[in-house]
Amino acid sequence: MKKMIRPALGIVLLFAAVALGYVGYAQWILPTPEEAEIEVTEDRQETGPLFEIPETVTDLQPTAEGHSRYVSVRVALECLDPSAVESVEEDLARIQDALLEILRSKTPTELKGDEGMTALRQEILFRINRLLGADRVQNVYFTRMMVQ
Repeated sequence: MKKMIRPALGIVLLFAAVALGYVGYAQWILPTPEEAEIEVTEDRQETGPLFEIPETVTDLQPTAEGHSRYVSVRVALECLDPSAVESVEEDLARIQDALLEILRSKTPTELKGDEGMTALRQEILFRINRLLGADRVQNVYFTRMMVQ
């Protein structure tokens, strides 16, 4: 009988220690609901209206080994105002064509990392604003990008 009580007592003590550890963690380390609230600061910039370009899939420049790679992207354009969204809608075919042209000129290596994404974002922004004849788009967001 004593042989069964010792392991059971050990298990009970182990669970008690874990429970006390969690209570201590929750009490002193986890933030309270008041502390966990996120404050909206004055520094947050308002975004302009967004226009989502339908998913674009195209091939990239072949790799050094001659392998074909493909890219699939979804892009959202942040416009300055609602009239800029109308301009983008009117020129959507030209914008999609420019996006395809830009992507097809890239190699998979050029699209890697933060630097590659930033350079691609700037190139798309420049080309779209040049197509629209004015700075109507203020930012480009990638909502999906997959290179295969």
